[in-house]
Amino acid sequence: MMTIVTHVHLKEGAARDWETAMRTRLSAAKKRPGWVGGQLLRPADKPDRRVIVGTWRDSGGLGGVAPRPEIHGDSPAAGCLGKRTSRALVARRHP
Repeated sequence: MMTIVTHVHLKEGAARDWETAMRTRLSAAKKRPGWVGGQLLRPADKPDRRVIVGTWRDSGGLGGVAPRPEIHGDSPAAGCLGKRTSRALVARRHP
């Protein structure tokens, strides 16, 4: 299993559009092979930040998801991002 955590900084006033785009993206991920589940989190003390937590059985389903259109500019979420966004593989468990 793999868990990927992405920290996102949003532009002011962009939260609603970004959340709508990301809910659509998480719904699409459910159809990918290997998808286990995901969460969109909002830190209580940082209204311009979001955290995406996605868990996969393996990396096979990441094709088409890994390039992250919300970063690369070909999704509705692209215009919502601030200056810094980071991503990390935080857990990998082999059977």
